[in-house]
Amino acid sequence: MMGVCLSKSLPFFKYNDNLKSIDLPQLQTFAGGVGIVYNDNLVGIDLPQLQSIGGGVRIHDNRNLTSIDLPQLQSIAGQFGISNNRNLTSIDLPRLQSVGDGYIKISNNVSLTSIDLPQLQTVGGDLIVIEKNPLFTDCDLGSYTEQYCP
Repeated sequence: MMGVCLSKSLPFFKYNDNLKSIDLPQLQTFAGGVGIVYNDNLVGIDLPQLQSIGGGVRIHDNRNLTSIDLPQLQSIAGQFGISNNRNLTSIDLPRLQSVGDGYIKISNNVSLTSIDLPQLQTVGGDLIVIEKNPLFTDCDLGSYTEQYCP
């Protein structure tokens, strides 16, 4: 079976009040980056076969987002940011190994309790910012765990 590749530079899901889920079960690669922002009724992001993203990732201000399911994601070429998703409780990217040129920033997710990136080996900008997540207690950032986890 052939994989799906979105070849646009930045697929953007923005201001879609009727969007409840993003479910792309066959997608394996985003050639560019992806933005998922200001979707008030979005509850879940399910990309079970996605392995690589050729640019940055921005997931923010999705008030009802509770889950992000990217179990096969191994690499993000750009920056990786998740912020202001008030109902998001956990971030679990079990196969993510590298974030290219940039950083990881996870902030202002008021219900977030855990971040699990156990295979993380490389962050191009060597910067991980985890801040203003008041319920946050569980952390595994692979080779960065001792440096960045509480």
